[in-house]
Amino acid sequence: MAAATAPSLLASSVENTNGAKLNRLLIDGGTTVLRSVFDGFHPPLNLAADLHVNYPTLNTLLKKKVLRTAQWDQLFPPGGVTPDSKTFDITLLFILLTNICGLSPPTLGWHIIPPPSDNSLEANLARVKFFRNELYGHVSTTGVDTPNFNFRWQEISAVLVALGLDQVEIDNLKAERWGKEDNHNVEHGQVDNVTSIDLATAAPSPLASSVEKINGAKLNILLIDGGTTIVREIFDRLHHPSNLLASLKSSSHTLNILLKRGVLLRRQWDLLFPPGGAAADSKTFDFHLLFILLTNICGLSPPPSGWNTTPAPSDTSLEANLVRVKYFRSTFYSHVSTTGVDTPTFTSLWQDISAVLVSLGLDQAEIDGLKAERWGEGDYRHVQHDLALLVGKQLGGFNNTQLKIQETVEKVRRTELHV
Repeated sequence: MAAATAPSLLASSVENTNGAKLNRLLIDGGTTVLRSVFDGFHPPLNLAADLHVNYPTLNTLLKKKVLRTAQWDQLFPPGGVTPDSKTFDITLLFILLTNICGLSPPTLGWHIIPPPSDNSLEANLARVKFFRNELYGHVSTTGVDTPNFNFRWQEISAVLVALGLDQVEIDNLKAERWGKEDNHNVEHGQVDNVTSIDLATAAPSPLASSVEKINGAKLNILLIDGGTTIVREIFDRLHHPSNLLASLKSSSHTLNILLKRGVLLRRQWDLLFPPGGAAADSKTFDFHLLFILLTNICGLSPPPSGWNTTPAPSDTSLEANLVRVKYFRSTFYSHVSTTGVDTPTFTSLWQDISAVLVSLGLDQAEIDGLKAERWGEGDYRHVQHDLALLVGKQLGGFNNTQLKIQETVEKVRRTELHV
């Protein structure tokens, strides 16, 4: 009997389909509702003027490194270009909402998830930030098991609906069948025989499936599953899992300095030195933590351009390629306003990212297998039965809750006028 083939690192699975859907719900849905709330305080036509009025506050945030230079350039684009809130991601929108919109922090503050009893606008904004950081920003894999997916989906959906997202759009996204889900249905003859529907006249949903969203999902799997795994393998060669605890203890002084400087977060420290005496496991380390460890306790020397600048194309060293993975992750995953990636950009990024990951040890065949998979818009003939009936609802479903949010915005404005 032939030996079982090891599962491909990047192969389609129900778990990474779950993760891709959660990402779209959080990034596309979450960014849309936060932007809608922000635009209520600072309408797009007045945005440039409003930002100039708040220049002193924003400049202080830049000096304190709450705002990054890349975010500053979105607020005050070089060359006199007009700022556009459609380019702002969740992180930037949250900074603006909590600093220049007159909102008061919820009971526990902006940085702790509020109690279930707090259903205020501010509390729900804090929840979106928490979900984004916990389930998107600091993950070691794109995969999410189905029980956890169902729990998180319900939790996140409730918050986004409270902020104005249409429940119908959320239900449509959850019902879509991608990758492993569609493969299973086709293998068992369960492809629906339905008439194709022209959606050209339908209002575009921020959660609707598209070639661009599928491109983004594949890039995420390549970067997070492929990138994190290959970088972890490098770290494990320098600090073997069997000796990890001893290695971390011997480096505790350096790591403690990084914690005090805010380079390491408390939750990352707890992964390195788990409470209760549990053993640390590098499989729980995301790329960000692995990069901190590789550049501080592994004896690697920074490339000539440093650890925080994209290296010259001529530098193909291990260290330079680690920096490139960090750059790709930060630019095309961490700070995006949509999960969609147009095909020319996808093709270029795929080639660049693949070349770096292959040089670090990832199998080119696995990368090619992921790219060739057909998901969502590119897969089979499935169209949801009730799509035509829901088009009308999609045209107006955002409005009712938006009226409630607008009332909150107006109350804050009236309060500001009386201060």
